[in-house]
Amino acid sequence: MDTGFGLSWTQQDEDPWKKTSDKIKWNTKLGWEFKPGWYLTALGQFESQYMVGRKMKKGYDPPISDWLAPSYSDFSVGVDWKTYNDYCDFSLYMSPLTLMVTTAYVSDKKNAAYNAEHQELVPDDPDWDFRRSMQTKYGTFKIVQDASGVPDVEWRNARVELGLALKGTLAYRRNNLTLLSTITLSTPYQGRGYDVKEAWESTHPGETWDIPLRYSNMNRQFGHFDVDWDASITYQIAKVFDVSLSTSLRYYNGVLIADSEGVEKERVQIKALIGLGLGYSF
Repeated sequence: MDTGFGLSWTQQDEDPWKKTSDKIKWNTKLGWEFKPGWYLTALGQFESQYMVGRKMKKGYDPPISDWLAPSYSDFSVGVDWKTYNDYCDFSLYMSPLTLMVTTAYVSDKKNAAYNAEHQELVPDDPDWDFRRSMQTKYGTFKIVQDASGVPDVEWRNARVELGLALKGTLAYRRNNLTLLSTITLSTPYQGRGYDVKEAWESTHPGETWDIPLRYSNMNRQFGHFDVDWDASITYQIAKVFDVSLSTSLRYYNGVLIADSEGVEKERVQIKALIGLGLGYSF
């Protein structure tokens, strides 16, 4: 389990409190050693956050994420190679059979509350819907055909994909220094991607896709890897004090992120934290 929650306070009239960290990462692994250092392994992973995240716009802080919106879960079977000595543990896990689940679930109660808040502060945008904005951002929808062959959008709370995953874990401890690093690469077994807007409009002559779409299916195909990389260095001072540097890197194919000029595309996200605190190792 790797979890954390943090707030920062800035002396200002609007939004003095800002969320700096909010994560829940859990994984469990069960392996059977069939050869020294080699294990037949089943792995489960889950990642989400505790509470709503906001964009922090002046005059209005629209919600942009919440518990299970999104969440990422992987369930896989594969082979794990492990090696270790007095100072270092290393594991490399390879799975050709991985079930990847992305959720954009928002309860009816929360959705009604966020929508009412938005309508009160932005009355000229009454059609905005938080649940739909999460589903369009994380691609939990599908273009389907009804019984008569007419295409339509089927909105869902989750997207399920089958794919391949690689995971490497390094733990190095010597004297008062600890280095931990985990990287996960995953790619779906999906053929060539397609442009959702073009696919819709090509089957609806004279109609325009007018749903704000912050998701692209173009790169959701085999060989295009999603990346999760976490690393931390900790040095212990006087037995109980820790100085730490931690970094997180995320890159998800399909999720579009806007820059300061509003240009949306898939981007690498990086966060770094430096901390001084109390620590106990066991």
